[in-house]
Amino acid sequence: MATSKQSVDRVQEATPASINEKIESDTWTRAPHYRNKPVSEISRRIRELEREWDIERYLGVNMSTLVLIGLATAA
Repeated sequence: MATSKQSVDRVQEATPASINEKIESDTWTRAPHYRNKPVSEISRRIRELEREWDIERYLGVNMSTLVLIGLATAA
């Protein structure tokens, strides 16, 4: 599942500029590693990245879990 651009923009806007700059720098540092790699390896890495959860999804699952635990405890 791909992350929406709107979600990425929202996360970047809420993240300090110094951290965003570090992430971008790290990305450009790692990119040449894949320059001469086969398409299959690049595709595999893209699939891995797409499976990672963004912070909004992570927080949503955590909040849902807390609500369910609260409801179960109250019952």
